[in-house]
Amino acid sequence: MYVIGGTGAGKTSFLATLITRFMKSSPESVVVLIDPNGDFAEQLASEMADCEKLIYVDPVQATIAVNPLSIPDGIPRDQAELVSREVI
Repeated sequence: MYVIGGTGAGKTSFLATLITRFMKSSPESVVVLIDPNGDFAEQLASEMADCEKLIYVDPVQATIAVNPLSIPDGIPRDQAELVSREVI
């Protein structure tokens, strides 16, 4: 999901509510938040500190690379393409 809007439009509040409710209703699910400024990610991490599945990575202290388009080892390409058609 990509959320856009002007300053003060409520993007952060919307996402905070959405993520919090989603994690409570589907605790087995995973949410990946990419926050280039880090302010929202820090706010969410402090609000969800009791969530045992929350992993907060500070991009300043730890550099990681994520390629959401890569196919994991052991997954046949045709199955990955089938799943990608359903996601998009």
